Amino acid sequence: MISGGRLVFGTLRRYERLSPVQVVLLGTQQMSGYGGRRSHGGGRGGGRGGGRGGGRGGGRGRGGGGYDWRKHLPKGHAARNGGVYVNSAGKEVSKEEYHRDRHEQNRITALEELAQLGINPGVPAGGKLYYGNNDDDDDDAAVESISFDDKHMYDRAPQTLELQERKIEHLEKAVDVFKREWGSSSGQKGSKIVKREENPDRFRQSCTTPVEEIIANVKTPNGDLQTFRNNLPAASMKEQILDAVNNNQVVVVSGETGCGKTTQVPQFILDDAWSRNEHCNIICTQPRRISAMGVADRVASERGENLGRQPNGVVGYQIRLERRVTDLTRLMFCTTGVLLRRLQVDPDLENVTHIVLDEVHERSIDSDFLIVILRDLLVRRKDLRIVMMSATLNAETFASYFAKSLDVDIPILNIPGRTFPVDAFYLEDAIELTNCHSMTDDPMGGQKRSNYGGGGRNNSKQPTQSGEQKRELENSLMTSRKRYSARTVATVCDEFDPSKIPIEVIRALIETIDRDYPVDDKDGHAVLVFLPGWEDIRKTNELLEERNKQHKKWLLCPLHGMMGTADQKKIFNRPPPGKRKVVLATNIAESSITIDDVAFVIDSAKHKEKTYDEELNIACLLPTWVSKASASQRRGRAGRVRAGKAWHLVPKHMHDTEFDDYALPEIVRTPLDQLCMQIRALGLAKPGDGGVLEFLNKAITPPSEKSSENAVELLKRIGAFDQSEGLTAMGSCLATLPMGPQIGKSLIMACILGCLEPVVLLTSMLSQRTIFISTLDKKEEADAAKHTFTDGIRSDHRAMLNAYYQWDDEERYRNGKQFAWEHFLNHNQLKMTREVADQYITLLSDAGVIKKDGMTNKRLNRHSDNWAVVKACMVAGLYPNVGRLDASGRFPTVYIKGLGIVKPHPASVNAKAEAGQWSKRWVMYHDKVRTQGGIYLFDTSEISPLPLALFAESSLQGNLSLKKDPMKDPSKARTAVDEVLDLIKEIIVACGGTITLRKLTLLVRSSRPDLYQEVDKMAKFLVSHDFHVYKEGSWCVALPQRETSENVLTIQDWIYFSCDNHRLVDVIGDVRWGIDQILQHRMENSIIDTHHDDFVDAVNEAIDANDEVHYSHASKRGGRRGRGRGRGRGGRRNDERYQQQHATYHDAMSLEAKNKRPRGGGGGGGNMPRSDVKTA
Repeated sequence: MISGGRLVFGTLRRYERLSPVQVVLLGTQQMSGYGGRRSHGGGRGGGRGGGRGGGRGGGRGRGGGGYDWRKHLPKGHAARNGGVYVNSAGKEVSKEEYHRDRHEQNRITALEELAQLGINPGVPAGGKLYYGNNDDDDDDAAVESISFDDKHMYDRAPQTLELQERKIEHLEKAVDVFKREWGSSSGQKGSKIVKREENPDRFRQSCTTPVEEIIANVKTPNGDLQTFRNNLPAASMKEQILDAVNNNQVVVVSGETGCGKTTQVPQFILDDAWSRNEHCNIICTQPRRISAMGVADRVASERGENLGRQPNGVVGYQIRLERRVTDLTRLMFCTTGVLLRRLQVDPDLENVTHIVLDEVHERSIDSDFLIVILRDLLVRRKDLRIVMMSATLNAETFASYFAKSLDVDIPILNIPGRTFPVDAFYLEDAIELTNCHSMTDDPMGGQKRSNYGGGGRNNSKQPTQSGEQKRELENSLMTSRKRYSARTVATVCDEFDPSKIPIEVIRALIETIDRDYPVDDKDGHAVLVFLPGWEDIRKTNELLEERNKQHKKWLLCPLHGMMGTADQKKIFNRPPPGKRKVVLATNIAESSITIDDVAFVIDSAKHKEKTYDEELNIACLLPTWVSKASASQRRGRAGRVRAGKAWHLVPKHMHDTEFDDYALPEIVRTPLDQLCMQIRALGLAKPGDGGVLEFLNKAITPPSEKSSENAVELLKRIGAFDQSEGLTAMGSCLATLPMGPQIGKSLIMACILGCLEPVVLLTSMLSQRTIFISTLDKKEEADAAKHTFTDGIRSDHRAMLNAYYQWDDEERYRNGKQFAWEHFLNHNQLKMTREVADQYITLLSDAGVIKKDGMTNKRLNRHSDNWAVVKACMVAGLYPNVGRLDASGRFPTVYIKGLGIVKPHPASVNAKAEAGQWSKRWVMYHDKVRTQGGIYLFDTSEISPLPLALFAESSLQGNLSLKKDPMKDPSKARTAVDEVLDLIKEIIVACGGTITLRKLTLLVRSSRPDLYQEVDKMAKFLVSHDFHVYKEGSWCVALPQRETSENVLTIQDWIYFSCDNHRLVDVIGDVRWGIDQILQHRMENSIIDTHHDDFVDAVNEAIDANDEVHYSHASKRGGRRGRGRGRGRGGRRNDERYQQQHATYHDAMSLEAKNKRPRGGGGGGGNMPRSDVKTA
């Protein structure tokens, strides 16, 4: 009928020879033109070119010899002539009757063709009518993601978990040897948890020296400083303070800024006890390292002593990785984390007489936790005295908390402040004073590079002002007693953006201070600028540095918690003559420390605050407004030693109406997983399920039940808790590390599997802001540069690691900064990565997990060149941050239970990866964030099934077994999905093993519309059930490349693998038991030994072999990949490149350690780090 012609139709946009039956089937779709030269019509209007025939169902032919295709329809077929509907009998009918009749004719035609193929599709039970435009008729039907539903978890064929027989045999032999050395794996569910005792000497000093001997060695206090001490407000209340402390177990001291409570109250207590020759040992906690060191140094100076040194080191301090304490020390300043670590080895705090908790108003999670512990400890230690000091007016909160527990009245002492007057100004005042009407500036002159989207992992754009807010703000400015110019009012109302820091105003203010207040070499007149985070410090520092090059009047001093101790102490030094010190700090300078030459404060009124969405279980570090109490604290920094001025860069109306009085306690707005682990490690909660939640409810401000449950559930899933909330071997190990449990687990597994160096580097990079930068004008170049580091592997982690290795090679020749600039890398952030990695190694060594040569130890890095093993360690730590890949479309998406469909972040190397470029069905990710465009995943990599089976759910240990796939269980009632799968397979077999996607869709849809309702989108349905969908001119479908197993290994209800090999499942259970035994051994013997190396090597070989299995999605060829670890599109050479980079770096590290030359470093620059290392 139309043989020799070519038909172009609808939205398909391709030429294809069709049989008469196909013409009939396609008659229900959009068709236009016939024969000769034809171009597609694509819509209701009909085609262009020679002979435009009909739109939907045959329209009118226009121009150049129109063609009416209705002539060629079979007798009785329904047709539409313009707006008239005609049924198969030639009668005019309604639109609904026309479509019903046409649908029936299509069904009859399809049944006839299926009958010719010898297929009986069964009797349809009614169903939905399919007509008109249908997305499945488009070549790109697979673009949309499959709609997953929790109730249809098993509607997708699971990925097969497979391993070569020789690898299984090798692993079985290694397990047998391991069992003979370590004992059988039977009874593994009840494995004993051994808690290794920490060395108490690391946290406490001997108190055997007689009091008289200590007093005899005490030096005479510094005379000048003694006069200063006597003039402090705290000195006038000395007797009241001592009387309250001596007669009460708990005392609350509330003092204004500058009253001297931090430095004087501990000395009052110590001197009073010594005046009676009584033993006194005081621990004073500070919220930050710099506070502990600074206060200890000040107190030692006042007493004329050597800080933490013999022969008279009565005053000392201890922070993470640094300890200045002697046997004579009786007044020790430390961070809250250090005291919590000491409680693990000394739960009763023997020989300690007084605990002074400073800055408790900050309500950090550690301080609130410590208060709960101390409240219970007071019941056992009646002689222990607790002094809580707060700088704000919420002292009643702490007093009432202890009063309920001890059933006594808690005295509250208020020390008046001795601050000098500070004039407070706001944004409108700053603009009026400086005449600066530009809020922000580009410190790089238009060439600045910033993180993708302006914020990388922690991007958070605060909402701009609404119209109502602007009107209220304008009204407040117009009615203010101060007279502001019209231009100032317009600038504040129109230009002020709450999401940005007005750094240009900061610059103008400092220049105005220079003009109006010349530098005084005696008093200094320093400026303290409060900024939210490191990125803001960097931008402001760059802007000021550009101006400083012209006049050289400023000494710029950044201050951030991640900086080294030596760099932090620079803020206390006096500037050279003629220069003004400008300190750029976060809220670290808000309390406890005194920079005695500060006379001016510029406050951005923001800080970085941890937040936690307990429903989505998502944690973020977001810039938010500070509280009114914090703003007051910042303002007070300018009046510690002289009268000062403070500018809050926010409109006064907004400060008064939108700022909270106090910040929310950290315990109610952050994840609690590490806190829950500490509770069990200290033995504070009752045994059994619910004990941790019961303990948390005793906090001053208890967290929500949902937040606590999320934390406990996470710890169970990663293997830190058993099912009854008891600490496992992994949990006991993690509890010794002051870092997040997920990062800690990755590092511990890296120590066991022998790939420490790359995992340390990756976890260091993940614990802070991204090392990759992008610009709006060069985004494509930046993305291309990032992709060069992937070696063709679908992995952001691979790109990060390769970028670091190559940068480090260049940095050794002092070319790192240029290399970073050319490849869109953040040079300072890479340097920070190296410093954080060193900290992690020190923490692992300090906890007794490894020796101090971890980065260069050959045994701990013998598998560092195996990318599959490195990924396995990351899976162990990042789990449950995994998702199931849906590569049915051109651009795959990811499914996560509870969140639905998510996507890699646009900054990811996987954001634009097409289906054929993926070789796995599972993805791990580091973080997720919800935006207006949906939920995005940061730092993604494709992963294999075996690491999930080995290191995922802890509940699998002891009951690992195969279960029948519900989809293939004979006892399970057949569903419509089963029937449509059978029909599809029968059609494909009858057609010789392959069929076009379009023809298959039309046959199934027309013959069984009731079944087709279960399909949703044919292309996605086929790929999701492992059919081979490929393109050879047109999309074609073939049978599944491998028949899935009758059994599944379930990790979770939505994470499962097809597997029929019971030997493989058994050996997986043995390996999980073996890893647990190694951890047990570590807890008993402190250092991992070499007796299990053969076992670990066999495990790594199995992981490597499983990683080589290629699971094809939409490519023509699937099956196993060729040999070569971690290879992607680039093949073995890519993995060799990674190994070569690792070997070069590792050799250089070894040489560096051998020569003992110092590592490069530097604390400045880079983006704001988000470290999971706890500041102890």
